[in-house]
Amino acid sequence: MLGDALSIQCIPNGVDLAAFAPGDKSAARQALGIRDSAKVILFVAARVIQGRKGLAYLYEALHSMQNTEDVLLLTVGSTEPSHQQLQRFEQLHLGHIADESRLNLAYNAADMYVLPTLADNQPLTVVESLASGTPVVAFDTGGIPEMVTHLHTGYLARYKDAA
Repeated sequence: MLGDALSIQCIPNGVDLAAFAPGDKSAARQALGIRDSAKVILFVAARVIQGRKGLAYLYEALHSMQNTEDVLLLTVGSTEPSHQQLQRFEQLHLGHIADESRLNLAYNAADMYVLPTLADNQPLTVVESLASGTPVVAFDTGGIPEMVTHLHTGYLARYKDAA
């Protein structure tokens, strides 16, 4: 082993808490053109269709839902997800968002942030979502269990279990 194991420390990623903070859900939805009655599921990734982000598992979970009435899938990222796989669901793709205040609106508008990532050490989007007051649903992989407290700040599913 290299070095002294007792001297190794993990310094987690941080976000600007002035930029990412809880806000008025109704106002955020109005700003983004989302109706108040929608059940908003948010998915954020630089490249939405990147395989390791687990979008296929999100599709699987959505298709297993019994009641999909009023569900809106809100996506943020540089590539738009395939609409064919989500024909049953209303969708809104906001594209790439560089402005933190607008990204915070997306988190504030959401009822939950879902990140079924297959390989992420400490996703910044999880930190942003939690700072915005939005619960996180994710697999219990990588550094996510260190950030999300199961059934308190979100839900941790078994790795690759979309049910």
